[in-house]
Amino acid sequence: MLGSMCSIAAVSGTQNDLKLFLSLDRHCAQAAAAHILSLVLAFSIIGRLLMGWLCDCYPKRNVMLLIYLLVAAAIPFLFFGTGQLAVYVFAVVFGIGLGGDYMIIPLMTAEMFGVRILGRLMGVLFDCWRHC
Repeated sequence: MLGSMCSIAAVSGTQNDLKLFLSLDRHCAQAAAAHILSLVLAFSIIGRLLMGWLCDCYPKRNVMLLIYLLVAAAIPFLFFGTGQLAVYVFAVVFGIGLGGDYMIIPLMTAEMFGVRILGRLMGVLFDCWRHC
């Protein structure tokens, strides 16, 4: 649960502050920042579908590791990349990881603890993250 809370915090923190980072730190126009956010969200749908399919074919813990690696690999493109291409690579890779992250956490929680208490556990995961 601690790992999932940290993952939610990392992904949500990046997603929540992305527009401000692009606007203020990267000096992107508002339209360009909105386009990049839309690209992240579009690829998050692809990430949900792709990671769901991978979970049917491979062990879920391996897919979870892949998702966390994708998110971790995307961040350097945003911070250290110098051109627009780096931002677009970030948007694609982070979007896939974002979608996979929001898909895998309830899936793993249900597998580990059962569906009877899934709602309570998801509430604890998301509520503890908000108060940290």
